[in-house]
Amino acid sequence: MIDFSITIRRTWFDIEGIEQYEKAIEKKLEQLKDTFEIREALINKDLIAAMKRALKKELDFCEFYKIYKDRYLNELNFNEWIFTKKENIKPRWGWNDIEGDQWTKTNGKVKAIILVAKREKNTKVQLSYENDSHSELGFIESDYGSIELDPHYLRNPDSIKQRIKELKGQADHYLKTHLYPRWNTEITNMKGLDKLLCIKDWL
Repeated sequence: MIDFSITIRRTWFDIEGIEQYEKAIEKKLEQLKDTFEIREALINKDLIAAMKRALKKELDFCEFYKIYKDRYLNELNFNEWIFTKKENIKPRWGWNDIEGDQWTKTNGKVKAIILVAKREKNTKVQLSYENDSHSELGFIESDYGSIELDPHYLRNPDSIKQRIKELKGQADHYLKTHLYPRWNTEITNMKGLDKLLCIKDWL
C-alpha cells in the first residue's frame, strides 16, 4: 500500500520569532476551516484532513519549544542527576505510594528514574523511563507513558553503588538517543530514504 503524508517545510526563521510562526499556523487552520466546503469540492477531503493534522502537529512542536525553553532556563538541576529521599518525593499521580529513594534525570523529553528501595533482606534497584514532555509530544516507545525495566535485588553496598552507576550510564545513553517524538513523519521518511540509498543495513 502506498501511504502519502504531508509535512510542513519549515523555512529558516529566527527561532525568537516562534510566536509569529505559531500565529501563522493558527491563521492557516482557520482559513482551512472557513473554506472547507469549497476546498472539499475541489480537493480530496482526505488531503484536507492531512493538512489539518500537519498544522496541528506543528502547533505541538511550537508548544513544546516554549515549555522546554522555560524549563531549560528556570528548572533547577535540569538535565542533571538528582537524588531525592523517599519522604520528599511527590507521587506522580497524587495517590500511588512511593516505594523508595530515587535518582532522577530529565532532558525535558524523557525522565529516567532509578529506584533505590531498601527492604528487610535486600535493596531493590530498578530503572524506569517516563515521558516528561509537558506538551502533546511523546518520546518513549510506550502507549502508557512509562517503561519499567527488570529490577535488581542486591545486598552488598558496593554492588548497589556499582549497579546504580551502570544504570546511570545506561540511562544517559537512552536520554541522548530519544530526542525525537514517536511517530515523527520526517524521521520515518529519513529511515526509508536511508534504506533506498543503502546508507544503513536494511536486512
